[in-house]
Amino acid sequence: MVRTTKRYLIVDKLKTRFTKRAHDEKEKMVDGASWYERHLARNNLHEIFVNNVGYFVDMDLKTCGCRKWEMVGIPCIHAASVIIGRRQKVEDYVSDYYIKRKWLETYKDGIMHVQGMPLWPRLNMLHVLPTLEKRQFRKAK
Repeated sequence: MVRTTKRYLIVDKLKTRFTKRAHDEKEKMVDGASWYERHLARNNLHEIFVNNVGYFVDMDLKTCGCRKWEMVGIPCIHAASVIIGRRQKVEDYVSDYYIKRKWLETYKDGIMHVQGMPLWPRLNMLHVLPTLEKRQFRKAK
């Protein structure tokens, strides 16, 4: 309960469109993306070369060979390179999960507290006991 309340208060004070982590990560990707070599393939596929290693970026599926974009929801440095090369904004490709409005919706109601165990209603039911059964193991031949 305390954690969700803290997150709501933190997000409520934000001045940016995204959460602090998403904003910092996006800025880091934008700063480093301009140095990579980019090649356009077909069907909105791009290949980014970093230290003679190629990474394929699919802008339609929003995927990259490094898999960071799919895992985190924030464009990786390879995808940022493609987005900047196309003269678009990287923030348009950040997942909606990191938008301030979504976080406010997530944490606005908080979690209802649970009474202590002595205050739980008593039921006239027997406790379930684990069954003990012996298993016979075969010896390997």
